[in-house]
Amino acid sequence: MTGIVSTFLTHEGGRPITSGIIADRRHEHVDAGTMDLRDLALLAGRNAASCAYGKVVVIGRHGISTFQATPDGATAPVFCGNSTAAAIGYLGGGKHRTMVYGVADGPYEVSARIDGATIAQIWLVPAASPEERS
Repeated sequence: MTGIVSTFLTHEGGRPITSGIIADRRHEHVDAGTMDLRDLALLAGRNAASCAYGKVVVIGRHGISTFQATPDGATAPVFCGNSTAAAIGYLGGGKHRTMVYGVADGPYEVSARIDGATIAQIWLVPAASPEERS
């Protein structure tokens, strides 16, 4: 187990929203998608007070990847703005630009501004094509 930074808990209006763990693995020479994350999935834990818990955020050499810990100790890639904000908060002050990986149709470019405890994010995503469903 390497590069564990901290656990995180995001809030909105005083309510806990998202919790998990951040790992800084920028020094490793593999992509987050091919890392063995079982050790982090076990540490991500459960926070019954938050709406979303068990997030595993990896800050890699090329950007940020977020995964959802599953009950069996595995992980699955997910999109999570709050987890991304937690990782950007760890990276610290001012303005940041990073790529977010791990989602099926990503990566996405994210620009963020940190102002105290608030992190404003702008996600640049490709335009979606309308799809008819019944």
